[in-house]
Amino acid sequence: MPDEIAVQPGTATARAETEAPTMPCSLGEYLLYFLRLGMFGFGGPGDRAGEVARRHDLSPARVSQLRRQLKEDWDLFCGNA
Repeated sequence: MPDEIAVQPGTATARAETEAPTMPCSLGEYLLYFLRLGMFGFGGPGDRAGEVARRHDLSPARVSQLRRQLKEDWDLFCGNA
């Protein structure tokens, strides 16, 4: 039994071995991708606020107010205020 399997030209395995490796993205590009996915892929922050409001029996305005307050407190904690 041979140790190596012959790769047929034109097959997916042959193409994968000859293609250039993909360039890894930076952390910023990675985070930006998921930020965009969260903002637009799931209906945006307004839709998320409505979903959270229904789940926790709050008004969407209260959810937005709590989010703003959390962001302000987080910025203060991080020293960005």
